Amino acid sequence: MGSLEPGKQADLIRISLAATRMQPVYDPYATLVFSAMPDDVRDVMVAGRWVMREREVLTLERKKVMRDALQIAGAFKAEMARIDAATI
Repeated sequence: MGSLEPGKQADLIRISLAATRMQPVYDPYATLVFSAMPDDVRDVMVAGRWVMREREVLTLERKKVMRDALQIAGAFKAEMARIDAATI
């Protein structure tokens, strides 16, 4: 813990400084706190495994996520309609 060495797990993020709002960088910590936005995050490593590279999430199946979200949204909509009907 506390160092990057072969055999150790690592959590890392890579943040792009390309956005105009990120320049000039006088204090890297202040820039991250006051200027960085979520879309500035380019890469994420968790426990030594890349989970996002160049803003592409590697650990999710996009079609399955969308299918599941639509199923949940449909169930929620049906439940809201049931509640509305019960209050009339």
